[in-house]
Amino acid sequence: MWYALSWFLIFALLTVWSVCVWLVHSVVAWSITGAGALAGQAQQLEFLALPEWAAIWLSADVLQALNTSLASVLPWLASISSAFPAAVSWLGLLAWIIWGVGFLLLGVGGLLLHGLIAVARKTSVP
Repeated sequence: MWYALSWFLIFALLTVWSVCVWLVHSVVAWSITGAGALAGQAQQLEFLALPEWAAIWLSADVLQALNTSLASVLPWLASISSAFPAAVSWLGLLAWIIWGVGFLLLGVGGLLLHGLIAVARKTSVP
């Protein structure tokens, strides 16, 4: 009976692991695809203004530095976000590799648990 319980536990954990990897893959693929759609909108970020309460507390030099920094970062951000949809094709392979590593670890854990139960049964039987 202990063998059945241990393998039931391993298969239940494998089910949870599979669902978690699938959910994370789905959410990341969805968000990367959405980020790629925003690639052309990076130039519109220049027109964002600081709120009034923030402008009161910052000096003109700091505001100028922020605007300069934002203007230098926007082209880099646009190039990175336009490359995001190309990463989705590799994401599936990465998810399968991560799932496989988890599968192997759970399988080895199941075998170790099986062996531990076998040793415990031999030592408990007179």
